[in-house]
Amino acid sequence: MTIRHEIVEEFTFRNGTRAFTTDNAVIDTGAQRTIITQAVVDALELDACGTVDVSSPGHEPMIAVEYRCLVAWTMYEGQGFASTHDVLCIPGAE
Repeated sequence: MTIRHEIVEEFTFRNGTRAFTTDNAVIDTGAQRTIITQAVVDALELDACGTVDVSSPGHEPMIAVEYRCLVAWTMYEGQGFASTHDVLCIPGAE
């Protein structure tokens, strides 16, 4: 039996007045960090605030660029469920 620890939902990422909404964000309850794509970085015009060494099973270690933005579960954002997070953009993440 395989247990999946993920849910696909709509999320909105914000940086000031800029917003990027995706309807296929995967919530991985076992993840330690939030990963965004280069499209989110570009749309929000995010400035890098650091780098982080990352690795995942079956892949070579790599360096991800760290950014900070507001992350909101779109359907609950109007109720105040949004917070600022450090997020990572991993080369090749789609």
